[in-house]
Amino acid sequence: MHEVPRQLMGRTQNVINFTAIVLQLVLTMAAGWLCQHIGLVSGFYAVASFYLVAGLLGVVVAQMPASGAKLEPPPAPSRRSPPPDSPAVQEILMPQVEAAEL
Repeated sequence: MHEVPRQLMGRTQNVINFTAIVLQLVLTMAAGWLCQHIGLVSGFYAVASFYLVAGLLGVVVAQMPASGAKLEPPPAPSRRSPPPDSPAVQEILMPQVEAAEL
């Protein structure tokens, strides 16, 4: 979770929570079906193998190097106004009128 930028932290955590809940429901139903139709031991093996795969994937992902692509927050808007004698302010206050318009 240290690799996730701050502005995406809540979204990432929600995706992880939603995925965990869905996987828990699916694994519960699959283990129940296996225990009822095949045998109690097969349900335990299914749950154990699922946790083994999840643990191995966690180790593999932890060993992966960081991508290095970090999202930076957008720059804060400047509250400073341009000086009154700048050309941009002068153009707004006194627009140049072309001779044809006079």
